[in-house]
This record gives sequence, structure tokens and C-alpha cells, in this order.
Amino acid sequence: MKEIIRKSKIEDSYSIAKIKVECWNVAYKGIVCDKYLSNLSIEKESKRRRNEFKDVPPFYVYEENSIIKGFVWFGKVIEDNNTINENIFEIFAIYVNPDNKCNGIGTKLINFAKNEAKKQNYSKVYLWCLKDNLSGRKFYEKKLGKLKGETIVEIGEQDLDEVRYEFNV
Repeated sequence: MKEIIRKSKIEDSYSIAKIKVECWNVAYKGIVCDKYLSNLSIEKESKRRRNEFKDVPPFYVYEENSIIKGFVWFGKVIEDNNTINENIFEIFAIYVNPDNKCNGIGTKLINFAKNEAKKQNYSKVYLWCLKDNLSGRKFYEKKLGKLKGETIVEIGEQDLDEVRYEFNV
């Protein structure tokens, strides 16, 4: 078995979009309204990813035998005024294809992001998670994430509680 975590290429946009949409439909069912989830589109997400490819921090994909099974997206936080917050390193997204959960891929991706943060001289990494996403929260807590904040995020027309985890690197 050949496995690798590598920087994504524009050709990976469809695979990344497919994993994200599938994960949202599994992880957020009963949390995010059904109407919003049913309107998620792999094609639209893939197109958005392609259009933003050069303008956002890179995604990193976990590939096993040439099949992308998960991804992580991280970097310095960009504030509302479009400035970079040099003090905060954040994991913006981490998803593993639902068929491949509990196979260690998420652990490899989160460790990869933490190692990248460490290389850039950060001591902490933040990650936001929907408060009602209990399986995600359990995973982050198992990876030694400490609950450090809470906010409200708007998804569709819903206001949802989100919690922040902090990881030491």
C-alpha cells in the first residue's frame, strides 16, 4: 500500500469537493438543515475550488494507492479586513471520505497540519467545529484538543454554535 500526503493540484478539485459534500451529508445530518445539505453540489464545490485554487492557502490530500481519501486545509488566519493574523495557525477544514473513517487517515492529516505549524514556529493550532458534531468533537478531544472558545456561525439560514479547539504542537 502506497500512501502519501501531498499538496493538492487543480486536478484534485473534484475529489476534494466529493469528499467534502459526502462528509457534510453524513456528519451534519440532523445538525444543518436538510434543505441546505440537499443543495450541496459536488460540481459547484469543485468549480469553486478550481476558481479559488491560486488565491487561498493550499489543500493537502491524503492519497492511498493513487486514490484521494481525505484532505486538510490550514494556514494563517485571514481577518475580516483581509490582513493575515501572524499569530494564529488554523486548520480550516479536515475531512476523510466517510467510507474510510476510523482508518487512521484523520490522525495522519491532523498530525501533518500540526507538524507544518511547528515548522513555521507556531506553538498552537486552532480548529473550529460545530458544537453538535459530537463524533468530530470526540475525535479532536482524543487528539488532545482543548476546548477554548465558542461562537455562532451562519450556515444557510441557520445560526449554529461552533466551538474552538486548541492543539499544542
